[in-house]
Amino acid sequence: MELCPDCTIPLLDDDEARRLDKAIDDLQSDWLHVYTTSTEIDARMMESFLTSAGIPTHVLLQIDTTRQFTMGGLAIAKIFVRNSDADDALAIIRDIERRRNSPDELP
Repeated sequence: MELCPDCTIPLLDDDEARRLDKAIDDLQSDWLHVYTTSTEIDARMMESFLTSAGIPTHVLLQIDTTRQFTMGGLAIAKIFVRNSDADDALAIIRDIERRRNSPDELP
């Protein structure tokens, strides 16, 4: 077993490294982008709706907080779900968007 010369942690051999790379690629390819917004709050709310429906999510924040940009290309938050959950997630997202965009109905 080869050790890291700096920290003495055991290193992976070539076969182990290839297996790990393949596992990471497989995991990453199983996620599908389903929603984009320009605020972290909106992304976290949508994440909450989806996870409460039993859909695992991953939020990728690409928001430049150092310059306090909150819109445009420097303020993007994306939500990903597993491919197998995409149809259900998109149905939930469409329903939420429809409700947001409809005027309140009077009784």
